[in-house]
Amino acid sequence: MRLVLLILLFSITSSIGLSQNTFSVSGKVMTTNNESIQNAIINTTTQVHFTNEKGEFKLDHKGLLLLKISHLGYEDVFDTLYVSENIVVNFIMTEISHDLHQVVIEEESQIHENVKTINTIEPQEIKLIPSASGVSDIFSALKTQPGVQSNTEGQKGLIVRGGNYDQITTYVDGIPVVGSSHLFGLLSMFQTDCIESVKLYNGYKPVKYGSALGPAIEINLMEAYSSSKKNTGSLKSSFISTQFQFQLKDENFYFQLGMRKSNLFLIQDLINQAANNNRSREITPIYDFSDVSFKATYLLEKQKVQFVYLNSIDGLDYNIDFVGEERKYLNTMSWGNEAASVKWNYYANGGPIVNAEVITNSYNALLYSNNRITFFDTDLNDQIWRNSISEFNNSIRNIKTTISLEKDLKNSSHFEVGLEYKHSKVNPNSFEYWEDSPLLDEEEFNGNTIVNTYSFYNEFSGSLGVNINYILGLRTSMFQYEEENEIHFNPRILVTSILNEKIKFDFYSGMSSQEIHLVTLNSFGFIPELWIAPSESNPVEKSWSTGCKLNYTGESTSFFIDTYVRGMSNLLEFSNNVDFNQSTSEIIENGITSNGQGAVVGLEISLKSGYNKFNYNVSYAYGRSSRLFDDLNQGQAFPFTFDIRNDVSMVLGYEINDRLSISSLYTHSSGRMLNVSNLVVPVGFTTPLGGAYSQWVTFNQPVNRNSYRLGNFNRLDLSISWTKKVKYGEYSFQLGAYNVTNRLNPYTAIIGNDEEGNQTIEEVGMIPILPNLTISFEWN
Repeated sequence: MRLVLLILLFSITSSIGLSQNTFSVSGKVMTTNNESIQNAIINTTTQVHFTNEKGEFKLDHKGLLLLKISHLGYEDVFDTLYVSENIVVNFIMTEISHDLHQVVIEEESQIHENVKTINTIEPQEIKLIPSASGVSDIFSALKTQPGVQSNTEGQKGLIVRGGNYDQITTYVDGIPVVGSSHLFGLLSMFQTDCIESVKLYNGYKPVKYGSALGPAIEINLMEAYSSSKKNTGSLKSSFISTQFQFQLKDENFYFQLGMRKSNLFLIQDLINQAANNNRSREITPIYDFSDVSFKATYLLEKQKVQFVYLNSIDGLDYNIDFVGEERKYLNTMSWGNEAASVKWNYYANGGPIVNAEVITNSYNALLYSNNRITFFDTDLNDQIWRNSISEFNNSIRNIKTTISLEKDLKNSSHFEVGLEYKHSKVNPNSFEYWEDSPLLDEEEFNGNTIVNTYSFYNEFSGSLGVNINYILGLRTSMFQYEEENEIHFNPRILVTSILNEKIKFDFYSGMSSQEIHLVTLNSFGFIPELWIAPSESNPVEKSWSTGCKLNYTGESTSFFIDTYVRGMSNLLEFSNNVDFNQSTSEIIENGITSNGQGAVVGLEISLKSGYNKFNYNVSYAYGRSSRLFDDLNQGQAFPFTFDIRNDVSMVLGYEINDRLSISSLYTHSSGRMLNVSNLVVPVGFTTPLGGAYSQWVTFNQPVNRNSYRLGNFNRLDLSISWTKKVKYGEYSFQLGAYNVTNRLNPYTAIIGNDEEGNQTIEEVGMIPILPNLTISFEWN
């Protein structure tokens, strides 16, 4: 009994002593307009707190206190206090600018807050970079970064560090998107006014991002809140498109809608005139595109619920009517994607954040040709007219669920752990048949179409002393398809050494896996593309990447040099004897070469600086990308299609005054590699304004695969912008031109004969000068 009383007395006195040794820290979190911010998150090293409806908070502490105050739509606030008495402190949060929203190109993921962003494109720089559409576009900005190849006209996506466009995945608020471009890669499907931030993970890639061999692009859509109901938006129109963006927000709710529609019908007569330079045929090229993005979020006391919907469609009709003949070619190409996600976040006491989401997305690519041609009928012993049908129809459908937990630890450490399940169904189909002889059911694809992926990932970041930061991650995945079970372990590491306040050195290394294959003839353009699920003969692709980077960041100048090496395995290519007249099942069985290897080595340099009203951005990339297959090129290595040795871009901008600015973008790149074959293959013939159609053409086989390099790519873009701010917003005019010199940069090449019958190679250009005028209005 005496012992119990002593323990009880000790507990009481200890509690009293503890209460006397801690002090209260209280205050308010407000905007720059002195408005209270409700549900602001106040993180300490051990706890998380939230402000009430008046923006007030209170916590108990003694000694050194590290604070991070955050709220969606506002810049984070950091502070360090030494608490030795009861104190009252107020914090002012600055709203993130929504004029053009800072777009961050971040090549190394830095999860813990102590590491600064390395390569940043400021808002004014985004505005100054000319684009083909006349409206600021993130693809135009990304293509000025070293390693992101600029010579990609005619491709559906970005090409980064010597891979194909399937090896880079774009994540929009966590949703993986395939085929994220319009106008054959000239324009992204994401309106800049809808975007809050963009990160390019070109070296270290966070382990939460899997399913692709190469880098990742993270796009975060706008999200902001207001103490009172508020709406903002913008309306922009050019020769290329008209786009509309609208936001509605209050202290707990945010809604955003973005819509865009092609305006090419306004200049359809000019397109027809440019395409019809031969009186023997009448060509009608009609191109159309559109996209929609929708986002809604709602804040509860410690929770956030989010819904996102994305839709993008491109379509091209290219019809040829031969004058005085019954011959006629009807061609249709289209591709599009649709995606939706529901996401839930819970901010628990003590700092942990629980994330859960369900995502569904689909992608479809179609090439359809209906050609009325002559056919020799042996029964009639005469030529007759028949309609020949060619159809490539590929689709990918994914359902993905993820649950993860992340938490800030002491000493600026951070960890994240997650579980992910993904179900993918791939339907590759291609058909060749006569219209009067319908397809049979057994001609449908009979190979594997389904792969299930189970992944577990964990990532930990922290510091070793004052000058060393690190991130360690591991992504473990099991791929199930047919009767196969593949288990892949993909470790990743980033170590940053801070040499001084301006210079730091990074070392990164990592491995990745990709479960869905893409086989293309992009030597000839963007058609056809064949997406294939893994099988026993075509297992999951693998890659590894290692590099080091030296960074310098001054007051007005930033510079980095990055060198890297990549390796890939289990790659696929079309074989030398592929016959596109066969069904997809026969093509995959007989016309695909598997178990290929790839290697890429490269060097990237970037310099950004400015003086007074003048700014410039210069980047250079050198790369060698090769492939090796036992059954191709006599077992010898050959250059990959995008073995682009030299790639240079230079952005110059000058702000004449507060309203007027002028900018230019110059791009130089080595030509792409082209493979010409003695087999019948589809080739995209192009008009000066970008229309294209498919035709079967026979090429002669050179000594080596991918042995012909197209001519160099050179392009100059210019733009001049005038902006006027008014009480209710601002309006602006932008006049510019894409490819000012009207140089038709080579897109593909065809073999022909000159007047004397000698064999010639003719390089075909795609996009001439594209003048643009954009009128825009933004309200707030």
